[in-house]
Amino acid sequence: VCVGGFFFLKLKTPPTTLNLAGNQISVRGGEALAEALKVNKTLTTLNLAWNQISIRGGEALAKALKVNKTLTTLNLSVNLISVGGSEAVAEALKVNTTLTALELGGNQISDGGGEALAEGLKVNTTLTTLYLRSNKISDGGAEALAEALKVNKTLTTLYLQSNKISDGGAEALAEALKVNTTLTTLNLSENLISVRRGEALAEALKVNKTLTTLDLSWNKISHEGGVALAEALKVNKTLTTLDLRSNEISDGGAETLAEALKVNTTLTTLDVSWNKISDGGGVALAEALKVNTTLTTLDLYGNQISDGGGVALAEALKVNKTLTTLYLRRNEISDGGGETLAEALKVNTTLTTLDLSWNKISDGGAEVLAEALKVCTGIGIHTEIPIPKIPIPAIPNFGIGWIGFGVPQWHQFRRYTSSDKEYYGLWSYCQDQNVTKVCQRWPTAEKELYNNGTRPHYVSITEALITMGMILLTLGLLVAVIAALIPLLVFLGAAIGIFSFILLLIGLPVFGREANSLSKERGDVQYTHRYGFWLFVPVIILEFLATMFWIGAGILYELYGFGNVSTRGYYTLDKVKRPGNGITGKPRTPMRPTINRAPSSMYQSFASLPSIMQATSVRLNTPQSQMVYNRPPILSIPNRAPYLRI
Repeated sequence: VCVGGFFFLKLKTPPTTLNLAGNQISVRGGEALAEALKVNKTLTTLNLAWNQISIRGGEALAKALKVNKTLTTLNLSVNLISVGGSEAVAEALKVNTTLTALELGGNQISDGGGEALAEGLKVNTTLTTLYLRSNKISDGGAEALAEALKVNKTLTTLYLQSNKISDGGAEALAEALKVNTTLTTLNLSENLISVRRGEALAEALKVNKTLTTLDLSWNKISHEGGVALAEALKVNKTLTTLDLRSNEISDGGAETLAEALKVNTTLTTLDVSWNKISDGGGVALAEALKVNTTLTTLDLYGNQISDGGGVALAEALKVNKTLTTLYLRRNEISDGGGETLAEALKVNTTLTTLDLSWNKISDGGAEVLAEALKVCTGIGIHTEIPIPKIPIPAIPNFGIGWIGFGVPQWHQFRRYTSSDKEYYGLWSYCQDQNVTKVCQRWPTAEKELYNNGTRPHYVSITEALITMGMILLTLGLLVAVIAALIPLLVFLGAAIGIFSFILLLIGLPVFGREANSLSKERGDVQYTHRYGFWLFVPVIILEFLATMFWIGAGILYELYGFGNVSTRGYYTLDKVKRPGNGITGKPRTPMRPTINRAPSSMYQSFASLPSIMQATSVRLNTPQSQMVYNRPPILSIPNRAPYLRI
């Protein structure tokens, strides 16, 4: 039986999971799927993210949810559903008894949709996971959801990142956490939460008994909010993951968090990256690591820790028995800190990942760390090989091109009617007349060479094509240098390289062919020099290689986010020392460290890039849910082999 083309939902043995994300399904397709869901008895997971089913499609699917008895996971993110569609879905939640995971991210449901869903949550008894990121929900919607959390008994995961929740909404959610007994994960990253409401959330953590993961990254809780959360950690017995990235907590906040770590016995992951923490905060956290027995991951990426903090952390690693991952990327650690960390690695028996990339460690520090790895058997080395700062193929191409086609001496012949030599280049024509060399620009020389003064067409063509090609190549080199500050300019360099390559590819053969014709026409009997002709092929090849370099660097940056790829892109090689077999290595495809990307309204701006979202699937860390979401990781760090990044 076929319903709107989706006949497989009514087959005798239909699938249990259907992923249609990133297609062009509109209202009609959404309605057809909805009709199929009304009779289907087996489908449990339906992913329709990144389509255009809009309000009507959302309403049709909502009606189907009132009847369907098997679907447990529904992903409708980025579908232009807005308020009307979300209200219909909310009504369905009041009667549906099977759905456990619902994704509505990137739909601009705003406060109206948030309030409607809140009403649905008050009645619903099965939903455990709700994703509402990037929906323009402000305090009104957050307050309504907070009221729902006070009575709901099943929801365990709530994502509200990248909305417009400020103090009012945050305070309401804090009050709800004091009462709620089921929520384990709350994501409020990239909102507008300030110091006072950070303090309110901290007060809630003192009494809450269920929350295990709290993400407050990219807000404005600052030093005072960090202090309040630290005080809460001294009392809280359930929180295992706390993300405070980019909140300007500075040394004061880091020091109070360190004091909390000395007594806290549950926190396993703490992210305080991009918080302006210097040596003072680093030393305090190091002292805490000497005492703490539960923390396994500490992220200090993008702070201002120098050798003082590095030395303190190294001393802590000598006695700490639980930390497995330490991120110190983009700090100010030089050889002194690197050497002390190397000494710590010889003693430490638990650390498996140490990231020291983008610091100030030179060959001396790297050599000491390498020696440490000969002793340490539990940690591997991650070697990053920088791409040269300026595309190597472009440099000789630059010189060869300008010399080969600008110097007349490189295209020389002797006429049969005299002993005079004639020379010609891209821009000028010369003659040897009784030992005297006379050179003229082509516009002047052509009047003497040809009675009617007609310019050889190869001159007019190649002067334009090759000159522009060489100018573009020069501009491309300048762009490569400027890209040291602005990495995305590497794409401009690639575009310039492509145009330069096309112009040279057309202009150079024309120059060679027509130059030979001119030589014969003028009575050429002896080829004295033809060096310039031999340069045609290498110039074209080198320009092609330069263009490929720029394109490759751009792809590396876009796929893996390796900083400034026009000057420091990376090929990677992992070498892990294992007992009994020495050092072995294998190439590895690096993963983009999405946890380190700057905040943005990515779910709104990525509407035209569904392929990017399809590239990354993340399974919810919730036992009750088996939903796979096509979105970048929010809190999770990809599992990797143990390595040391220098």
